[in-house]
Amino acid sequence: MADITPKIGAYISIAKTSLQAVFDNLQTAGFTLIGPTLGDSAIECAEITQTTELPIGWTQVQEAGTYRLQRRSDQAYFGYAVGPHSWKRYLYPPTLKLYTVDH
Repeated sequence: MADITPKIGAYISIAKTSLQAVFDNLQTAGFTLIGPTLGDSAIECAEITQTTELPIGWTQVQEAGTYRLQRRSDQAYFGYAVGPHSWKRYLYPPTLKLYTVDH
């Protein structure tokens, strides 16, 4: 069987119809999926399990002092810029056990 592992830095493309299979395989391997989803009037990061939870066909409009969701004319899966919520809480959790002491 040929090795199909992409080289580090390589660009890959996944068909929309195959994305759910990628989600399923990652979850089967024990990974928790964090991705963009429609939240409280914003596109925000949250735990997801299905591609249907992605903000498909949505974008946000950001102007001076305003932020609002808007329907797109297409069904883009990731058709938005960075929203008001950060990935930081998932990449750098605010609480982290550094050590424990047993008596």
